[in-house]
Amino acid sequence: PKLRLDLFDDVFTELKNQALQTALSSFGGCYSFRPQRSSNKLSAHSWGIAIDLNPESNQQGTEGNMNPALVEVFQQAGFQWGGDWHGTRKDPMHFQFCSDY
Repeated sequence: PKLRLDLFDDVFTELKNQALQTALSSFGGCYSFRPQRSSNKLSAHSWGIAIDLNPESNQQGTEGNMNPALVEVFQQAGFQWGGDWHGTRKDPMHFQFCSDY
């Protein structure tokens, strides 16, 4: 988790620079050693390369209401957004620094 600390710091600095702090209402977690919800495979949270934001209004399987500008900041930093996934996997609270995982 310490190796990616700079990446998270850069993303949150950019969110501040773009005055997007109000787009963040809550923190749903980052590092958590656990399997994926629908698999025995370890979650990206197990590696400290995923973060959940605003979970109360962005539940898995829903469209959610994540601010598009916030999503763009994360994507420009190389994160995949769970809101782009399909069906019950759709997870608009989730951002991860890996793909096809």
